[in-house]
Amino acid sequence: HPNMWINRMGILFQLKYKQKTNSDILFHHCLTHASSNEFFIQKAIGWALREYSKTNPLLVQSIIEKNNFKPLSVREGMRIILKTILAKSVRHIFSPVFLLWIRQLQKILLN
Repeated sequence: HPNMWINRMGILFQLKYKQKTNSDILFHHCLTHASSNEFFIQKAIGWALREYSKTNPLLVQSIIEKNNFKPLSVREGMRIILKTILAKSVRHIFSPVFLLWIRQLQKILLN
């Protein structure tokens, strides 16, 4: 569609559907507009992928890896997936006592 805002709505309309998201429709809209240079379209793609990654992270990661999305869409779409991977990695690298100490230190520093 020539109207950017209608295209953006097409990408975002399932934002809170979670398990009821029709991934075929979501990915169709994301891929149709993946090459757009419009900031609001790229942000919408990333936002939609990020929200769906809470429900189906492996599918979102696969779609992002197999397609040529703009960097903004990739960064936003992978945000939660990368945080989860990092958190799991940190838990394996550091002892629970060390992680508890870090959390206590964060509370002290942030208050």
